[in-house]
Amino acid sequence: KNVANISEEMESLTANIDYINDSISDCQANIMQMEEAKEEGETLDVTAVINACTLTEARYLLDHFLSMGINKGLQAAQKEAQIKVLEGRLKQTEITSATQNQLLFHMLKEKAELNPELDALLGHALQDLDSVPLGKYV
Repeated sequence: KNVANISEEMESLTANIDYINDSISDCQANIMQMEEAKEEGETLDVTAVINACTLTEARYLLDHFLSMGINKGLQAAQKEAQIKVLEGRLKQTEITSATQNQLLFHMLKEKAELNPELDALLGHALQDLDSVPLGKYV
């Protein structure tokens, strides 16, 4: 009786393994078809793939694509946050640069008022700078 039970169990497991191997072969064939279509630039018939899926495969695909979609959305949100931080840093750098330029301009202007040689040397440059609106950042 034990040998008969073991034989039945062996046959059942062998049939199960054969079914799984067939499913793996089908999946591999579908993957190869997708890869070939990708290389040839063809569009894949998604409906045919969906119709050929078993319930277990469909659940796996749904889980995989939902996870992938959530991960891609999270990555996009993280990149957007990084962009906002970098834009803020850029704006702060622009403000700092404009402030430093204004300070340098005023210091040069004061020195030029006290030093006629420097005034003659920088005269036109300081007049040109005086007409540039540096206050747009400040």
